[in-house]
Amino acid sequence: MAKFIVVGFPKFVSLYFSCTLRMYITWEESDVTKLIEFTKRTFNDNDRSSLEKCVRNCTVSGDVSNPCHTHSHGHHSSDFKRNEGDVVGRYLDDLWSSRSKITLFLEEVIESASESYRNVVNKGLKDGLALTSASDSKIAYFSWKKTLVDKLQRYIVRELKEDFIKTSSEGRLFSLGNEYNNFESETISQLMNENYAVVKSFVGPKAANSFSEVEFMEYNALFKKIDKASNPFYENCYILWLKSSYLDEEKQKSTAEILNKLWQIPYELTYKCKVLLQVVSTVCVTYMKPGESSILKHADGKDGGVKITCLYVPKSSFGACVELTVNESVNKVDLKSDQLIILRYF
Repeated sequence: MAKFIVVGFPKFVSLYFSCTLRMYITWEESDVTKLIEFTKRTFNDNDRSSLEKCVRNCTVSGDVSNPCHTHSHGHHSSDFKRNEGDVVGRYLDDLWSSRSKITLFLEEVIESASESYRNVVNKGLKDGLALTSASDSKIAYFSWKKTLVDKLQRYIVRELKEDFIKTSSEGRLFSLGNEYNNFESETISQLMNENYAVVKSFVGPKAANSFSEVEFMEYNALFKKIDKASNPFYENCYILWLKSSYLDEEKQKSTAEILNKLWQIPYELTYKCKVLLQVVSTVCVTYMKPGESSILKHADGKDGGVKITCLYVPKSSFGACVELTVNESVNKVDLKSDQLIILRYF
């Protein structure tokens, strides 16, 4: 099986929500309470899964396959956060547990959902369709659910952006992005013009032992099989989320070198491509079976989607290749050991 190290970097864009409300009524506290309860009750496992596929994967927070309990039983302050490093769960808990925050948030949801509902109904009536009571209820409910999940996704992306900008140490590293020189100008040009680039000898001799180190992790059953049903990005793949701090400094030195090198990528691309990429410290090591496995589209077209995907090949057999479909164009790339492939979508 081919072995890839996959890392995705979301691109941050400025998000500004309108605070002008078109509701000219004053909500009673009891009505606000009922609305919050309704929101928590209607945000079910499928909605959470949809949110995670769009946001949690692209922020590289690790395992996302553990199902949440049914939300109809109610959420409390720490039901979303799965561990101390789960920033997405922390943002959701913070919103979910703050009455003032979720009240303002729901005002935005109601306004957008109402507009979506009116657009659908008006188009149907214009086309001569009859609006039955059952259809009216379904349209209203669908508009509410879709808007709720979309707004939650945008809320998390906005919080992520603000947090990373506020982090002085990472801001300093971004400002010093010109100190990194892993990519030649030809590589940046290919990435921007052809939407992908190939970098040979990315890490150098220090990467020589990484393949055997990863094989040992596989032998110890650390990889988890992922199918399309549980994760839209990987089909019939075996994956392992890794962080430099997880690795043994002596026994897994080469793998740690690779992760540290991958960690530099968003700083350099932010500087050279004039975009703002989210820093990640966790990468995904992927096993792929020839003819059976595939990594699906690496961006969902939304602001929270992954905009840069990097595939690192620590070791490759002679004659191995991979097909990359970029903007409906199929590109065949011969695989080499210590090779980096970069895909972009922005």
